[in-house]
Amino acid sequence: MRKEYKGCAALIYDEEANQLAELKILDYDANENSVEVEDLPSLAVGASCEVLILTAPTPHVYKGRIHKRGGLNKVITLYRGAEAESRHEIRFKIDMPASIESLVCDGKPFPLHSPVEIRLVNISKDGMRIRVKQRTLSDGDMIRVRLKAAGGGKLLTAIAIYHRDVEEYAEYGCSFVGGGDE
Repeated sequence: MRKEYKGCAALIYDEEANQLAELKILDYDANENSVEVEDLPSLAVGASCEVLILTAPTPHVYKGRIHKRGGLNKVITLYRGAEAESRHEIRFKIDMPASIESLVCDGKPFPLHSPVEIRLVNISKDGMRIRVKQRTLSDGDMIRVRLKAAGGGKLLTAIAIYHRDVEEYAEYGCSFVGGGDE
């Protein structure tokens, strides 16, 4: 399931699931299964971490170890076998801006006149939870969501499975479907 990760947005978490960084992967070494990232102070050399790489149609999750080599950047070695996730494993809590760009009907996306601004609450390999104003979506709606992460936006397709109202907002549990454009 390895891909070319260069240019992908990634979220880095410590062992207690605290977000350390949101960044763009500068380079990917498939032979070593490692990614090169910006040298941020929050990324301590020698520390273990979890790396959530925002790839379409589903993100990839790895355990990793942070290293410093020659040059200006840091390298995170990705451990094999950690990319699969079941529903019972960690869902990554985040607070990231995103937007609904289109509704999908019969497999065809219909762009919205104006994208609907949303917040991404959490994400996993299989889906995401979004926060949006109440009565924006209905359960069963298929949507195309643009993540506004480091390194440019990533377009994901998901179906709203369920919702719950929270104050003036609604949170929708969404399951990823098919492939994104990017």
